[in-house]
Amino acid sequence: MKKTLLLILTAVMSLSLFAQQANVQKVTIKTNGTCEHCKKVMMDNVPQWKGVKECTYNLQTSEITISYDASKTSVSDLRTGISKLGYDADNVKADAAARAKLPTCCTQAKQAGHSSCGGGCSGHHDDAKKQQGQSCGNSCGGHHDDAKKQQGHSGCGGCGGHH
Repeated sequence: MKKTLLLILTAVMSLSLFAQQANVQKVTIKTNGTCEHCKKVMMDNVPQWKGVKECTYNLQTSEITISYDASKTSVSDLRTGISKLGYDADNVKADAAARAKLPTCCTQAKQAGHSSCGGGCSGHHDDAKKQQGQSCGNSCGGHHDDAKKQQGHSGCGGCGGHH
């Protein structure tokens, strides 16, 4: 009797696990994220949303790949959520109010070859600035805190810290 009960319990649990996995789907959404700060915003928020199992953000392509439970959320909901963070999500435009709150590094267009600086630095960082702990104040809006500057870290994460 115990063996039969254990066998039935195992079968039910296996079917339940299979049903949960059957609803998991994956989508890749094109965003207009430009820098490490953009990636951080997405990675701090998207995994917390209902139905999201896991996600990764590719900074070079500005794409977020999300595994989600289709019985708990939809691709449309995911795109809307990304929009509310201030970023375009495929054909869904960024919420203007949320976009306005993002630092400058996140709102500048990405230039070719500048996947981590937000495109506003134009490659003008020189060794003298690096040694002095200064930032360009351009792509990241100069919002580096004094503690980081004193430690010689001018990068905010928003411009990849490559000053």
